[in-house]
Amino acid sequence: MLPSFIRPFPDRFQYEISLLNTLSQKYLQNTLGIDLRKERWVIDGIKTYLIMEYIDRYYPKMKLAGKLSKIWGIRSYHFAEMDYNDQFPFFVMYMARQNKDQSLITPTDSLLRFNEKIANKYNAGVGLRYLASYVEDSTYIPKTIGKFYKKFALKPVSQEDFYLLLSNNTDKNIDWFKNQYVNSRNQIDYRIKKVKKSKDSLFVTIKNKEKNKLPISLYTLKNDKPVAKYWLDTIQGVSTIAIADKGEDKLVLNYDKIIPELNQRDNWKSLKGFFFNNKPFKFKFFKDSEDPYYNQIFFIPTLRFNTYDGVSPGISFNNKSLLQKTFVYSINPSYSFKEKAVIGSGQLRYSHFFRNQRLNNI
Repeated sequence: MLPSFIRPFPDRFQYEISLLNTLSQKYLQNTLGIDLRKERWVIDGIKTYLIMEYIDRYYPKMKLAGKLSKIWGIRSYHFAEMDYNDQFPFFVMYMARQNKDQSLITPTDSLLRFNEKIANKYNAGVGLRYLASYVEDSTYIPKTIGKFYKKFALKPVSQEDFYLLLSNNTDKNIDWFKNQYVNSRNQIDYRIKKVKKSKDSLFVTIKNKEKNKLPISLYTLKNDKPVAKYWLDTIQGVSTIAIADKGEDKLVLNYDKIIPELNQRDNWKSLKGFFFNNKPFKFKFFKDSEDPYYNQIFFIPTLRFNTYDGVSPGISFNNKSLLQKTFVYSINPSYSFKEKAVIGSGQLRYSHFFRNQRLNNI
């Protein structure tokens, strides 16, 4: 165990979350007669959802980096600003970005170890939060879990029983949750392509970069505060929708980041200006988590030596964040003391991933 002065989280917080995690896991497994090999996601989803709700209620200001987020030199990084609950979609994306994610109905003995222990458990809980946000009822999931447990405690039960209760407790069509979210490896990735203004309307062109029918939320903001929220569940390919113009200055997809979206860097569009989507540049030492509101550039001092150039100090600029990207660049200018000239190197790399094929990527 780490000494108390460098431990990022309070002892009480660590104890409570550890206890909640262990007790809820054991209690659900011992009281629900569900197939833990093929339908384990139901228990994992309920447990993870309860943990996230517990943290939101009793520790709403807890950061992912704990008290380290207040230390000078660390607090300026985006990962220090991330809430504790942000880790759940983060680790889901960690595997998805590597094309190693697996569907929630994948049998337990066929899961990669990281997916079995972490990613799929988190994905199930994040999915329930996603569903609750779509239904727009904060009591929807708790009520469903309560009815599910009351009806099937100490009895044989299946995921179909859970689906049925989820469907019966809302007037909205949630078939996408079963067919597109749970039963497949579908990824979620939307992009705002362009926006046109008319007298009192905004015509927003949105691209669904994946072949699915998963809904996405669209927020309008003014002075960085939400003005309106729309749920879009019919976007396939490229579609244009019309919304009321209420004087907003920014449009953002998935603003609350509840949806486990593959890439959030192209989720917003400023209604002022055009250059680089008005994203300012942010330079950070070494590496950081992705901040969708900035064009991040990371830098690392370098020192090289070879016979021809001698000692060559320099600096490397790149876009390598904590999550893998399909396009990565690295530019390394340096100065050769032996040649008395500027030298350097550069690298561009693009990875193309293949879904549901034996070849993972090129």
